Amino acid sequence: MAGFGYQILGFGSGSAEKKIDGVDYLVLAGGGSGGASGYESGASGGLGGGGGAGGFIASYGVPQRSTTTITAPLSITVGSGGTGGLTPAPGPYNPSGNPSTFSTITAAGGGAGGSWAWIPNEGQPGGSGGGGGYGGDGEGGQGNVPPVSPPQGNDGGQGFNVPNVHSGGGGGGAAQAGSNGGPGSGGAGGNGSPNSITGSDVTRGGGGGGFAFPGTGGSGGSGGGAAGAPAGGQGGSASANTGGGGGGGPGQGAQQPTSGKGGSGVVILRFPTANKPGTFAVAPSDNTVATTGSDTVVTFTVSGTLTL
Repeated sequence: MAGFGYQILGFGSGSAEKKIDGVDYLVLAGGGSGGASGYESGASGGLGGGGGAGGFIASYGVPQRSTTTITAPLSITVGSGGTGGLTPAPGPYNPSGNPSTFSTITAAGGGAGGSWAWIPNEGQPGGSGGGGGYGGDGEGGQGNVPPVSPPQGNDGGQGFNVPNVHSGGGGGGAAQAGSNGGPGSGGAGGNGSPNSITGSDVTRGGGGGGFAFPGTGGSGGSGGGAAGAPAGGQGGSASANTGGGGGGGPGQGAQQPTSGKGGSGVVILRFPTANKPGTFAVAPSDNTVATTGSDTVVTFTVSGTLTL
């Protein structure tokens, strides 16, 4: 799903503006797919870097905390993860994650993992960068693209390539850069960031691990990152609503799906229940409203609306 813009619209007809003050937020984009090559018939070897985590932007529980005011009706976009699977015929393959948006805040989708040869082997830039693949320079993708402060993510790790030994770098995570690939092991995905906006401490935004040939795929970063494939295997797919990066996969001939999908993002809002208007609703029903202590927490697991 492509990223969508977002508008805050006020009510007309001369009535008092309906709003909520003191709103904290966590905005997490979709994670990038792991890289792989499934096009060239008979191709084999370690190829794919791990996908980068979706951009992670939060006001709750951070030193730079700054709450906001929202007016309604309000549209919120939750970014999907990169699709993973087959590389198409020769040409760019960039299944990066999609952005999530709330008010003026946009978290960038995670960068796809790098692939092989004629397909870009560098990890792609994004909220967190994808890990580099095999071939060429195999550089990791840059994180925090476009730049925000504090940073929304980290860089991916570099791929490794010597004769008959290849591995992909790990995708960057919300709290940590991806590790470089090495002999016998794909790079580990960077760890995600913990946050307790829901009332429980949950880690999200882990980077995906890189593929290795021969050897062991890199582990996914904490917070939903998926593991990279071992030789002959398939990259893991990241968990939904974690913004995790997909695991890097191999290239083992045409029509073989090999790389893992990135995890979808999430948007979470928290505000004092005393500030909640009497008329309040979220849609669709996949999205939830809960209470923790004296606060109300609204969790958008899919794109939707908030009305007052």
